[in-house]
Amino acid sequence: MATMVVGIAGITGKFANFILNSLLSKPNVTIRGYCRNASKLRSNIISSPRVSIVEGDSSDIKATHRFVRGCDVIYAAI
Repeated sequence: MATMVVGIAGITGKFANFILNSLLSKPNVTIRGYCRNASKLRSNIISSPRVSIVEGDSSDIKATHRFVRGCDVIYAAI
């Protein structure tokens, strides 16, 4: 089974945390998170090989493009 890339915009929020934990229970899913400040994430999330983080804000077009490129689906948990 192919790996699915799921993007979570606003990954540091409470709702995003629920989605993130659910997705991490699926072995064929990798997560790309988008947030302003990755230091708000738990260390086990930051160090997970299945999670990558893009930092930027809503007006940062280049960061937004890096975030969405290659995602199969995106949750906007903002």
